[in-house]
Amino acid sequence: MSIDVIKALRHLGYQVYEDDYRKKLSLWKQIYRGKIENFHSYREYNGLDQVERKRKSLGLGKKSSEDWADALFNDNVEINVDEGSFEIIDKALKRNKFRKQFNDLIEKSFALGTGAMVEFRNSLFKAEIDYLPVDHIYPIKFNNGEVVDCAFVSEINPDTLLINVHIQQYDGTYIIFNHVVSSDIYGALKEQDLNDIEPMFRSRVKLFQIIKPAIANNINNATPLGLSIYANAIDELKSVDTAYDALHNEIDRGKLRVYVRAGALSFNVLENGTRVPIFDNDQTEFYILPEDDDSVKSNNYVKVESPPLRTEDIIKALQTNLNLFGRKVGLGDDYYSFEDGGIYTNTTQVISSNSK
Repeated sequence: MSIDVIKALRHLGYQVYEDDYRKKLSLWKQIYRGKIENFHSYREYNGLDQVERKRKSLGLGKKSSEDWADALFNDNVEINVDEGSFEIIDKALKRNKFRKQFNDLIEKSFALGTGAMVEFRNSLFKAEIDYLPVDHIYPIKFNNGEVVDCAFVSEINPDTLLINVHIQQYDGTYIIFNHVVSSDIYGALKEQDLNDIEPMFRSRVKLFQIIKPAIANNINNATPLGLSIYANAIDELKSVDTAYDALHNEIDRGKLRVYVRAGALSFNVLENGTRVPIFDNDQTEFYILPEDDDSVKSNNYVKVESPPLRTEDIIKALQTNLNLFGRKVGLGDDYYSFEDGGIYTNTTQVISSNSK
């Protein structure tokens, strides 16, 4: 968001809790996308120059978040309510695509530490649900780790914010305030007319729910915001990708090489007179040596090299790091296994041997 949200909230008179915790979000988002700056893209000295390199990724940040979401909310989950309310709630949940959206929200909440659902009514007085990632959530008051008062911020356009603030009253009810704040070219903030948005709404119940992993925040134990499921498994995740990249490089660099003296090749002559070798240029195992290469002057035949591969040792290292990562994200040893060039998940592992 181009507008400073903390500044906008304080402009409206809300004292929002804020610290350096959100700076961690940048790294967690990179992991969720599958590419970490200065790790998956890096520079390496080759003896002559610094060369740009790309490291392969198994995308375990997203995969582990997906697996937690699927374990917690799937087709086996049943939602039970009073019989008289079932039809109303069922229609509301279907209209809000709850099963798909809530699963996605859990995934993003576990990846980035926190998410929220916010309920409101639309202009047709129908119940709507917003599924918000942590970027949109700004706690104002919290008690014993529970967020009591909270602001939820959405961007209408780069210079305008919609701010939805839930404040608990002394009797446990809530007042929800809506604000539209914009910024001019000089950065000055101004509250705008709401048009068809209600400026204030009273509710007997809390109309937001915070979603986060059930793990203590060891980065900042004073914040009510949660911790990414892989926040303490970043070294293990990097080790997994390092081993996976090494496996790719071992196979790529250790493949069969056929060194062919140019003079020993047979050529086809095209209609335009161009001479082309009889083998396919896409056959990457062939390497043509120049005619005057001293190493081949006395030879008029093909030389084949097939170096031994160390794939077995690398796969063992990869599996060890997968076990360490699975343990650190709470899914258990052997949850992830590397077989036949792919990552497989032991879906019974969490229940059968890891009660967490």
